[in-house]
Amino acid sequence: MSAKREPMLRLDKVDPKKVRVLELFRTERARLVREAVEFRAGVEAKALEARPMRRWAAGLGLAAMFAVATWGATRLAHAAPSSETPELVVSFKLAGKTADKCRKPTEAELAKLPMHMRPKQICERRRSNVRMKVFVDGAELVDKSYEPHGVWHDGNSVAIERIPSTRGVHDVRVEIGDTHELGEYDYRDERKLTLEPRRRAVVLFDKLDGFRWYE
Repeated sequence: MSAKREPMLRLDKVDPKKVRVLELFRTERARLVREAVEFRAGVEAKALEARPMRRWAAGLGLAAMFAVATWGATRLAHAAPSSETPELVVSFKLAGKTADKCRKPTEAELAKLPMHMRPKQICERRRSNVRMKVFVDGAELVDKSYEPHGVWHDGNSVAIERIPSTRGVHDVRVEIGDTHELGEYDYRDERKLTLEPRRRAVVLFDKLDGFRWYE
């Protein structure tokens, strides 16, 4: 009876699918970041298939995971022990701009309404997808659009892109657009990054802090 007990996960108290237990030394901040990012991606995929209330709860978890990833990356770019290939990770959390999206009503929609109530246009107020482009040494390697999360598609768009690269110094440029205009990319930044084997360079973006680059 030494009054000591090894830490353990009480499966009778928590759902193991919602918790990841790690044993880390204080110097393993890099691994903490990697595990947080990967766990968030898994939770995100399951949340999209869940009921509305579960989606809301998962959203809180995603926000917490993003905060952990941000905290860790400010101290150390994380290692990629499973591969010799250097990797560039680009991630953002950003809400697209809201705007009215209008269209002409169909004949079927008009037929359901009295003559004096038939509109010339049907307008829906919605949040735009967020678009991102990533260029490495002038080559466009990512050009994607990310839908807003949430039951009503009115939440943040979240992206995590992992880009294998080669060892050495590379010119990296990231462009992000949050409006309904497909050609607009209001957030841009570029930097020279030194990529090493078995390591990941990380680029994070959010509206509050802007771009943050870590090697």
